[in-house]
Amino acid sequence: MLPLSPDSLKSWLDTSKRTKCDVCKHTYAFTKVYSPNMPETIPFELVADRVLRQTFKAAVMGVRFMYVSVIWLGILPFLLAWSWKSIFYMVDTRYVPFLLLVFP
Repeated sequence: MLPLSPDSLKSWLDTSKRTKCDVCKHTYAFTKVYSPNMPETIPFELVADRVLRQTFKAAVMGVRFMYVSVIWLGILPFLLAWSWKSIFYMVDTRYVPFLLLVFP
């Protein structure tokens, strides 16, 4: 049998809904083993660092959302309307030099 990580075994047992071994019918029991030099509480610096990183990621996502919103909901419709308006203007005033190149 290949060695498995405890996380892989736990996720497999969670998805298979098995509580006993198929061979010996022993009930599975997991206990968390922590390092002996692990602190009792999480250091404030670590928590503050993680909060700042998550806040920065959220701010970057907010800026991206605003950028995409301005492009798709503001600039792109304006340019599309302007281009159609100018094409219709050129057709209405019979100013179509590009058609003269195609149909002499």
